[in-house]
Amino acid sequence: MRLILFLFALVASISMAWSQSVSGFVRDAQGNALPGAFVSGISDSEEVVAITNSLVDGTYNLDLSDWSGKSIRLRCSYIGMEKEEKPLEVLQGGRNYEIDWTLEESAELIGQVVVSAGRFEQSASKVTVSIDVIPPRIIESRGTTTLETALEMNPGVTFVNGEPQIRSGSGFSYGAGSRVMIMVDDLPVLSGDAGRPTWGFLPVENIEQIEIIKGASSVLFGSAALSGVINVRTRFPDARPLTRVSVQHGVYSTPRSSAAKYWKGTAQQSNIRFLHSQQMGSWDVVIGGNILGDDGFLAPENIVENDAEKFRFQPWKVDRFGAEYRARLNANIRKRETKVEGMSYGL
Repeated sequence: MRLILFLFALVASISMAWSQSVSGFVRDAQGNALPGAFVSGISDSEEVVAITNSLVDGTYNLDLSDWSGKSIRLRCSYIGMEKEEKPLEVLQGGRNYEIDWTLEESAELIGQVVVSAGRFEQSASKVTVSIDVIPPRIIESRGTTTLETALEMNPGVTFVNGEPQIRSGSGFSYGAGSRVMIMVDDLPVLSGDAGRPTWGFLPVENIEQIEIIKGASSVLFGSAALSGVINVRTRFPDARPLTRVSVQHGVYSTPRSSAAKYWKGTAQQSNIRFLHSQQMGSWDVVIGGNILGDDGFLAPENIVENDAEKFRFQPWKVDRFGAEYRARLNANIRKRETKVEGMSYGL
């Protein structure tokens, strides 16, 4: 019995003495652990001789017992990160090495993708129609409170009484229907009675991009797209959660003529909007909201002298002509089916 125990201990000590491995941590530039990173050993002939993955805490262990006394290159790679390589001389005699990795983000410029031009994703450079794409950073930098004010700065797009016109194409009369189709995620949002959009319903805080087709698109989108199409594409979350909160406050300047100022104090505007997007397993969740209080600057037709006091700033109360109060909540929910590749459904 003692002989068996002695032989067992001898074999175990020999195997431990000749074991070779590399271990360490894989992190990003901010020091966060990168689980699932590939760490591999590459021979001079570009053959992968050993490979492993980092664990949840970013640690890894690569076995190199079969490559004692040889030179190899270690390679660490992760999706969205730059690859890194380090040379390693695997010495004989059983030695464990410790090598840590810090990977930098990899940014690649890809072509703009649009959907409106052909009902399927295609590169903007291959589209045969005239199309403009407005990214969300343009809307955020302008501090707009409605989509209408963001679109009217685009060349060739004008607004008459709240109805969009592209390249001077217009409806027959006010309220008789716009000749420009307004859509959110390829779904029309024009009212059924007058064919007019309600700009306060469109989620300014939750926009991936706005696609504007300048030209007739009736074949794809019906007669309402006689002059063009404005398609608002809402966003879905990516790998990293995103939370964005915007608070705005502004004032209306005093008219030059004192007779034109019908209010006391200063007419003001307050706007708060937020957005949160996150992936939860196979679920994509986006929720956003907006609260707007605007005194406005238009005067009523008849001003009663005794009612002058009510024209003080009350952003959450519509108590004057031209004032506006708006509260909006929107959400996107999508389920990515894991059993069927490419299949997803949601609201």
